[in-house]
Parts: sequence; C-alpha cells; structure tokens
Amino acid sequence: IKKNLYFPITFLEPENDNLNALGLDIGFEKNRLEGAIKAQDTGKAQITGPINLVQEKLKVPGFLFYAPFYKGGVSSNQKLRQENFEGMVYAAFVVSKLIYGTLEQERRLLDIKISDQGHVLYDEHTSNNDRTPLLKQNIKLDVYGRTWDFEIRSTKKFEQAATSNLPITI
Repeated sequence: IKKNLYFPITFLEPENDNLNALGLDIGFEKNRLEGAIKAQDTGKAQITGPINLVQEKLKVPGFLFYAPFYKGGVSSNQKLRQENFEGMVYAAFVVSKLIYGTLEQERRLLDIKISDQGHVLYDEHTSNNDRTPLLKQNIKLDVYGRTWDFEIRSTKKFEQAATSNLPITI
C-alpha cells in the first residue's frame, strides 16, 4: 500500500447520522485504503473489502462504495488519473440492510449466504443447518472490483411447493 496518502472525509449527508465519520481518514484501515486506491488508479467505481462502519453501533459487516472524480474527466492513462485525481464520492452500506431492501427473505423461496474472500458478509443458512436442502448452488459474482461468493439453498417453503403438482393459487 502506498504511504503518505490521506483520504479524509470532508463532506457527508445526512450529517447528524454520520458525525463519527466526519474527518475520518479512510487510510486508517487496509480494506478502506485499498478500495480507495483501486478506485483512484482505475477510474472505476469500486467497493471495499468487508469492514465495520464507524456509523454503526453494532459490529456488522459492511462496505464502502467509491466513485472517483478527476480534473478534466477520467483519463485512459493511469498516471494521468493519479495526477488529476480530485477525490471521490462514497456511500456506506451495511450488508444486512442492503439485503433486506433488495432481497427481502419473506419474498423468496431461497436462503443465501454471501462471502468475500472467506469473510461472511451475510448468512441465512445458520438457522437452517439442521437439514439438507433439495437444491443448492454456488455462484461467484464480480461486484465493483470484489468477488462475492453466493451460496444459494432452497428453503422448506420451496421444497413444499415443489412436492405438489397443484397450483398454489387458482
């Protein structure tokens, strides 16, 4: 990792909910800094590896999403990107809140587990370890510069629906 780089958080919204992050140099932690450098050097939006967000009282997995910006726009040359780097916009995400808002468990017949390089970000399988699922699949997905492993398993509801040839509704 490059030394003498500082990425202090200077503006944020909503301010009241995020005061713990104001003034924080994201270079204090490896995953935050690596994501920021990768965003700066590639000119592409990136997410960090798993982190605990300073805004959250509970220590639950999260990540930061970085979108860099440059004087004169993004160059195709890495050296020019580094020289013209102005800063980045970022958004903080708690993985469990993100999943609830996008893949609410009650609306699907599958359980998921998401990992980033072996670090579990989200796991619904812990409550269903007492049975062997009818179907399961592992998928690797590139997510803004990180590879997430999705382990997908059928739920009891899915299996009950799959054992009947009758329609659920008429």
